[in-house]
Amino acid sequence: MGLGGESDREWQERASRAATERLAHLTAHLTEASVTLRREMEATEAVLGQTQTELTRERAVSEAANKLVLTALQIPQIEGVTEDDKQDLLRDMARFHNRHASHFSDMQAKATKAALNHTGIAVIELRDGSYALPWRDFDAVGGPRLAGTDRQEADAILNGLRQAERSRQHATEAMQEHEARKTRERERGQDSGSDWG
Repeated sequence: MGLGGESDREWQERASRAATERLAHLTAHLTEASVTLRREMEATEAVLGQTQTELTRERAVSEAANKLVLTALQIPQIEGVTEDDKQDLLRDMARFHNRHASHFSDMQAKATKAALNHTGIAVIELRDGSYALPWRDFDAVGGPRLAGTDRQEADAILNGLRQAERSRQHATEAMQEHEARKTRERERGQDSGSDWG
């Protein structure tokens, strides 16, 4: 016999029901706590992931700015480089700057601008940020013409300039080759003429 005149069976059933209810309550509480904990962990991971991404990006941008400054400072010391090779190098550096400049801090932007100017690269402000190009290209396209454009328009203008340069160079090379061929033919004609003389 249980307490209060209950039979053992009734007492066991009541105790079992109470235990089941308590277990259900604990399970619900644990489930809620688990969901909350999981949410907090996911939020923490997201924040950590974002921080890591930002740190990685910051590090990459900082390295990009440093490489640009160091390369710019070394260019004047490079000897035995043709003017065309130097212009190609300056254009590569300008493109490198244009890819990364939007992420530079103010200090990095000032340092790279000063170093690039020293090297022979103009850094100008366009509608969507700073843009670098060699002074020779700046003069060739008429720098003020770029004012009010964005990077995409500036790229198109410079690509047109470079295409025209390549066409002129090919035409010059073809003319030189033609002149050299004519000279060789004349020399061959004179040589064969002297044999008959």
